[in-house]
Amino acid sequence: MFIFETMTSVAEIFETMTSVAEMFIFERMRSFEMFIFETMTSVEMFIFERMTSVEMFIFETMTSVAEMFIFERMTSVEMFIFEKLTSIEMLIFEKMTFVEIFIFERMTC
Repeated sequence: MFIFETMTSVAEIFETMTSVAEMFIFERMRSFEMFIFETMTSVEMFIFERMTSVEMFIFETMTSVAEMFIFERMTSVEMFIFEKLTSIEMLIFEKMTFVEIFIFERMTC
């Protein structure tokens, strides 16, 4: 029921995906990732839409519940910072431990 109710917003994002990479990532999402994707706020959706292929790859390779949970709970400021990360910074973000993720979540700009 929840998924049915959120289909409109998800469908809108799906329609705006332009690269093959974005489509590929969307298709390979696990059920938990789909739940996070479906519950994103409009700001998070906007950021997700504008991700580069490197950022998409990082999003796809998030494996732990902690990583997905942190991504879901990012504020607009944190999302903006996440979006501006370089590929090297993204690699570092991907390799973070739970403690480091916890610290990252609480960072202010």
